[in-house]
Amino acid sequence: MTENTQTQKPRGLLAKTLKLFGIIVAILLVPVVLGQLQVSEESVRIVGRVAAAVTLVLFLYGIFAKLLRVLGLVIAGLTVLVVLLSEGVIHAPLLVEMLR
Repeated sequence: MTENTQTQKPRGLLAKTLKLFGIIVAILLVPVVLGQLQVSEESVRIVGRVAAAVTLVLFLYGIFAKLLRVLGLVIAGLTVLVVLLSEGVIHAPLLVEMLR
């Protein structure tokens, strides 16, 4: 019986980690999608800042719950990239223009 508990624990930890990572990626995609839809620049900035703040809170939760060990660097990089995109420091190519 103890073997079943030990084998299920890593799978549960991995599932929680992937679920938290998926939530964070979904939150970070919102300002990027708004930028692709060419919403006003001020709205994209505000949404980008809010997304970065929510990501920071979830990131800290993941670190303290020991869920995000390796993925922490990936999330930090994605957060910096989204903040730079939403602030207008770097510009992402529009997918509509690429598909034409």
